[in-house]
Amino acid sequence: MGTLALLLILAVIQGLTEFLPVSSSGHLVLARELLPGGEKLSSDASVEVLLHIGTLLAVIVFYRREILQLALGLLGRGSDPLMQRKLFGFLVLGSLPAALIGLTLEKQIGEIFSHPAFAASAILVTGGVLFWSRRLPANGPDLRHLTMRLALVVGIAQAIAILPGISRSGATIVTGM
Repeated sequence: MGTLALLLILAVIQGLTEFLPVSSSGHLVLARELLPGGEKLSSDASVEVLLHIGTLLAVIVFYRREILQLALGLLGRGSDPLMQRKLFGFLVLGSLPAALIGLTLEKQIGEIFSHPAFAASAILVTGGVLFWSRRLPANGPDLRHLTMRLALVVGIAQAIAILPGISRSGATIVTGM
């Protein structure tokens, strides 16, 4: 299989799995291992990072109104500037753990992306956590009741979800619950 066809298949897998409580990164690692020609691609996380950048651009376009409201809130404008500033602060705080882990363990994490057995095992862990989460109450706190502590805990869960096979959305949802 040609490199372009392989990248297109991986992009489709990324698009289909990113917003579900399954690990898009884990599925990409396994797909690259199982698809003919997958060995042609770089064995580090560079392909996954590029695919995630494409997802980020799609998210920015989709949430452009909400992003604009956050920006207006930071400038003291909009319908609820105080809430928007608070939410922005929580987003920054919740992003710090992943940024710290990503920057300090970049090489080690990149190496894990070349181990399909790790990704497969982590997918099973994600499935177990999601299965267990069915026992949690479904009506957790809403944004008005978000605290710095919860934002940081969700950020730590997302930092763990840097690993291929651990779902970021699943970790966020379960931790929020």
